[in-house]
Amino acid sequence: IIPEESTKGFHSLIFYSLFVISSGDTVAREAAILGVPAFYTGKRNMDIHKELIAKKLIIKIGNEDELLHHIKGASAKTKILSKKIMGKYIKNIGDPVKVIVKEVTE
Repeated sequence: IIPEESTKGFHSLIFYSLFVISSGDTVAREAAILGVPAFYTGKRNMDIHKELIAKKLIIKIGNEDELLHHIKGASAKTKILSKKIMGKYIKNIGDPVKVIVKEVTE
């Protein structure tokens, strides 16, 4: 499914997906935060992605063959693992809202 802009329930679509393929860095981060494996096809190397890539919550894709390899390996088990990793990650960084407010106000 390729959703249109401002799709109602957009984050529900992500949450209930087995994985997300995105060239957009924001959507890749949103999927990762929701515990859904994100295959990022964008070309930007963003500092904010480094830790999520290291934890394999975002998988940076270099070419079509690599993408097909990851899609074939994606399963409900992969998603469960991503949700566990994200749960631990959020516990370590604390409440994401508080982290963002702290970063913005300091």
